[in-house]
Amino acid sequence: MPVTGGWDTFQTVSTTLTGSASGPLFLVYTGSGTGHLFDVDSFTLS
Repeated sequence: MPVTGGWDTFQTVSTTLTGSASGPLFLVYTGSGTGHLFDVDSFTLS
């Protein structure tokens, strides 16, 4: 995820997923430092 500089500055990020599966999807974020890592308002799979 790119740094946008603020909570009200948004960035659209996309990637290609391969393979197939069923079941729960977990979004896992890791990082270093203190404070908030991300503010994800929504995500879409298509």
